[in-house]
Order: sequence, then C-alpha cells, then structure tokens
Amino acid sequence: MMPVIDRRRQGTNLWRGIVKCWSNFQLNLIWKLGNGRSIHFWEDYWVPGSGNLNQFCTNQSRSGANVPVCFLVDASGGWDSQRLNSELPMKVVEKFKE
Repeated sequence: MMPVIDRRRQGTNLWRGIVKCWSNFQLNLIWKLGNGRSIHFWEDYWVPGSGNLNQFCTNQSRSGANVPVCFLVDASGGWDSQRLNSELPMKVVEKFKE
C-alpha cells in the first residue's frame, strides 16, 4: 500500500523535497501484484506511468470503487478482457497486459 504524505509548514527541507516530487515518484513505481487482493484496481498507482486508473474509467458508476485487482482476473488467471474493455480505453488496457 502506498502511503499518503502530508505537506507541513515546519517540515525539513528534505521532507518538503519529498512532498514536492511524491506524485512523480508514485507514477514511476513498479508493483508486484502477487494475488491481487491488496492492490486497489482504480485507486492505486499500479500501472507504470499511468497514475490511478480512475482518470481513464469509462463507466462512471465503477470509478472510485475499491475493487481489488484480483476481481478483474478470470478463472484461468488471465485478465478478464471483456470487463476491462468495457471499463477502460483500449490504450490503457494494452499498457498493463504487456
């Protein structure tokens, strides 16, 4: 789980530097999905270079839901392509299927 950091006026120069670049840091992390139960599909920054997937959601009723990644995997362990294609643009789906 990625911590949420807080900007404080009396923080040290180091802390202020960390806060300033935190969003870029999150965008460039690579996550190990494991069983996919602890990573939130829409909220976490688990797709490299994409940020959270809420910004790409084509189904607004789904956007913001805390759905674990494992809920978008089919019985054989592959991605549930039909569900993904109905909720995300193809360019985003292709990015994390690689």
